[in-house]
Amino acid sequence: MEHAVEGLPGGVRGYQALAVVAYRDLPNQQVIGIQLAIDRTVLTYQIDALAEARLVERIPDPADRRARKVKVEFLVGVSQDPRRARGAGY
Repeated sequence: MEHAVEGLPGGVRGYQALAVVAYRDLPNQQVIGIQLAIDRTVLTYQIDALAEARLVERIPDPADRRARKVKVEFLVGVSQDPRRARGAGY
């Protein structure tokens, strides 16, 4: 598994965070952390690394101006299936 996620910030944990953000419309980082059973401080570093790699972005939550939603950035304008976006033969 480690080989499959080589180069992805956070390795397997980064993949898990990215997958949850890509496939579930969760309202904020706190809920993402609960979903992944990750402490919110650890998750913040993980989301920061994914954002720095331009894989996700934090956007203001229209329902709560204090909160930020995490959205997958690389899916904009491409297939909603990340496997297809990478050209995998699925």
